[in-house]
Amino acid sequence: MSFPNLFIATDIMLLFIPTNRRLREQWELVCDQLSDTQRRLESCRIQWTSYDDVYEQLHKWLLDTEVQLKEDTDMKATLPDKKAQQQNHRVSKT
Repeated sequence: MSFPNLFIATDIMLLFIPTNRRLREQWELVCDQLSDTQRRLESCRIQWTSYDDVYEQLHKWLLDTEVQLKEDTDMKATLPDKKAQQQNHRVSKT
């Protein structure tokens, strides 16, 4: 093995050190961004689940209310009868 070849090999290795460091930094940045994206996705999934639960409750309430209103569709003629009908609807809401 001759010394000039050894120096050339050392010079070539020194050229790769900054490239390796830069690639490692870029890889770490990609990993950090991926972790952040995963956290945001998990947060969105949790919010969507909560929204979906509330939507189901609202949908059930609307269906129940529609059924109750259809059962009592006859229009009352007098004001006291209308007030009583309104009161019945208020009581059934709670």
